[in-house]
Amino acid sequence: MSVDETPARLEAVRAEMRRENLDGYLVLGRANSLYVSGFACSSSRVLIAPDDALFFTDFRYIEAARKSIGVLSVRRDTRAKQDLARAIKRLGIKRLGVERSLPYGAALEYAEAFAPAQLIATDAPLQKPRARKSAAEIDRIRQAIRQTDAAYADLALDICEGWSELETRNRLRRLIERHGGFGEAFDSIVASGPNSSRPHAVPGERRLKRGDLVQIDTGMTVDHYCSDLSRVLCAGRPTEKMKRIHRIVLDAQRKAIDAIRAGVSSRKIDSIARGWIEKKGFGRCFGHGLGHGLGLEIHEEPRFNQSSDTILEEGMAMTVEPGIYLPGWGGVRIEDVVAVRADGCEILTAAAKEFAVF
Repeated sequence: MSVDETPARLEAVRAEMRRENLDGYLVLGRANSLYVSGFACSSSRVLIAPDDALFFTDFRYIEAARKSIGVLSVRRDTRAKQDLARAIKRLGIKRLGVERSLPYGAALEYAEAFAPAQLIATDAPLQKPRARKSAAEIDRIRQAIRQTDAAYADLALDICEGWSELETRNRLRRLIERHGGFGEAFDSIVASGPNSSRPHAVPGERRLKRGDLVQIDTGMTVDHYCSDLSRVLCAGRPTEKMKRIHRIVLDAQRKAIDAIRAGVSSRKIDSIARGWIEKKGFGRCFGHGLGHGLGLEIHEEPRFNQSSDTILEEGMAMTVEPGIYLPGWGGVRIEDVVAVRADGCEILTAAAKEFAVF
């Protein structure tokens, strides 16, 4: 990831800090640290102040960090809390924002170590800038999606009856690597027959057999950015019921996508797809939100659901994934990724949506 984006990202974080009345923000999460520094490692803390930004890491990464990071001041971590406490005091930070995911015990330790600075639990300084992707970020997501589409297309050509769900998942992982993915964005889902009614089914030893619906949900990371794709295959010719359920889900997705644009509430988009599925008599069979943001992590803000108050903004990258799940029978979920634009949205996913029959 290019560090050229770091100055603009730091300024966006500082703008949110001012709105939250913070004079410091402590970044602890790996994805957040990568976002503001452009450097990926498993041990880092970033302290952002109005006129300074410090990147702390340990001996394992210090040489690479100093070589890669040009905007932040890189410091070697020797005694984590004490090093941070000295920096907080030197910078005169009085109200220090920290990520809400900070464990309670660690928060108590930090509050004592950083006193008299007050700790404020908030995700806003990073959540809002990360929700709006730059053109370069959208390009990375687009590349991850393109390669995922290709991996899925190869699987759809190779898959056959008799494979187990686990075998199918493992073949998909190899295809992801073959198509240039750094790895899976999450544990891929392969759910066959009645197992496909479980949205987050865990692949098992069940073997694919004629008449099965096979739900695939997969994604990869490319240059740290994630893709997410859900499609349904059918072992043999689909029944009329299968085709009807698939058509309802596909129509729900298309109606939602047609309505996506900057200025529209994410709740409204969810309601459009949900309302269509309810109208067709399957409202109780669609029990999850319509979609989520993605980027450096597979699940990011904002969300398409009934509790979201987000107003869509240009640059947001989100999944649109309605589904219908019938216990004992199976399920259908179709998922694409879109980028919100001022006058609509760009569909980044190109994988075929019709039943792939094998």
